[in-house]
This record gives sequence, structure tokens and C-alpha cells, in this order.
Amino acid sequence: MDPVAFTVFSIKVHWYGIAYFTSFLIVNYLTIRRLSYIYSAKHIEKALSFAFLGMIIGGRLGYIMLYEPSKLLNVMEAIAIWNGGMAAYGGFIGGISFLYFKSKLYKIKIIDMLNTLACYMPIALFFGRVANWINNEIPGKVLYDNAQNIIFHHPVILYSILFEGVILYFLINFKNNLRLNSITESNLFFISYGVIRLVLDYFRAVESSMFYCLTYGQVFSIMMIIFAVIMHHYKSKLSTD
Repeated sequence: MDPVAFTVFSIKVHWYGIAYFTSFLIVNYLTIRRLSYIYSAKHIEKALSFAFLGMIIGGRLGYIMLYEPSKLLNVMEAIAIWNGGMAAYGGFIGGISFLYFKSKLYKIKIIDMLNTLACYMPIALFFGRVANWINNEIPGKVLYDNAQNIIFHHPVILYSILFEGVILYFLINFKNNLRLNSITESNLFFISYGVIRLVLDYFRAVESSMFYCLTYGQVFSIMMIIFAVIMHHYKSKLSTD
């Protein structure tokens, strides 16, 4: 598919931009609706807008530093997110960092924001992966190569849409029905997303930048899982004391 959705007055509107903008509107609306009885809706929106900016900066910077460091020397290429190239974990780090500072400014508990955002982040991941698919990004490993030299690849981006978007959404939002009420939404998100990425990255085509036999995504997945498990253990210990 063409990565450009349409053109207005010679300005190209990319599917990538539509995906991010749509994700922000939906997550922003749902988060405000859920937390506005505790905090100011205006403050929540400002905190989310700042976090969104941090996510974009962190995601793009993380991708460039890990996979295309040469683009750091070219400002226009570095900021051209419409051409694709965003690191999910860079986005998480940037978004959470920016969210922390803004939430602290408005006296919003960061844990309330994280637990709420964890419920709706799969929606953003869904749209982001659809944009990856439209841009023909994230190729999969060879699944089957027949005698006619027709090569089939793992549709890893479709796996991602299903697991990171659909399944993760239902897992977190219906966790109590699954008897997972002892774990917070944010910790469940970190652990579940980490496991999903750890597995799905195995089906990706070999990346140019690897950490030994692991992709950088798998390395960060392991780190995030360990962090979330420690935080869950710490919270459980506090609850029993």
C-alpha cells in the first residue's frame, strides 16, 4: 500500500501520522473519562500531550541510535518519522519520563496514570502496527520456500497486530475475570508485552543490529519483564506487611 493516505495542497498526509493522531485522540479521551473524577481533565490532557511528545521523541531517537545512527548527522532524516522507524521501547521510556515530570507538576499520581494508560495502550499499539504493515515494515523470517522459488515469510506484523493489540487489550481490561486481580494493570502490561515481544521477535527477519543472538527488542523485553516482576513482588510484600 501507499504510505501516503492523501495529499492536501501539496502536503502529504501519511498513514503513520493518521495512526498516531488517532491513537492519541482515543487514548486521551478514554483516560480523561476514567480519571476526571479524581483529577482535573485539563491537567490530565496536558500531561498526556506532553507524554505523547516524549513518546515520539523517544521512539524516534531510540530507533536511530540502535539501527541507523548515521541519521543523527542529518536533522531532516532524523525527524522524518513519516518514513517509518520508531522503537517501541524508546517510546515507552520517553513517554513515561515526560509523563512523570508533568504528572508531578499537576500533583497527579503517576501510578494512576500508568495503570489507566496500560488499559488503553494496546489500542495505540494496534494502530501503530497497522501503520507498520502499510509501510511494509518489520519483515518476517522465511516460513516456506517451495520448488518454484516462491518464498513465504512469517506475517510477523499480523502476529503483532493480533497479540500486541487485540489479545493484550482483552487480557488487561478483563484481568479480574481471569483471576489476575492481584497484579496492577501497568505491571500486567509490562510483563505481557515483554513476553509477546520476546516471542514474536524470534519470527522477525534477522536485524542488522543485534545483541549477540538477541534483537534489541528482546533485550529490552527481558529487562522490562524483570522490572515488572520486581515491582509486583515489592507491591505484594507491602500489602502483606
